[in-house]
Amino acid sequence: MLALIRRLVEAHNMGMLLTSHDLQQVSEHCERVIVMYKSRVLNTLPAADLPCATHPYTCTL
Repeated sequence: MLALIRRLVEAHNMGMLLTSHDLQQVSEHCERVIVMYKSRVLNTLPAADLPCATHPYTCTL
């Protein structure tokens, strides 16, 4: 399903917002990631940099 959504996004030059706890899936389908906890932003980084995330909560995801 995510692959289909991604193709539609690319075909129509649109943006996509994913809300998920699965950072593996997010990193495969997004360019940038914002990790939030209790309505607070903990990390904002390129998806490729997720393995280098600095906040402990992000690392546990």
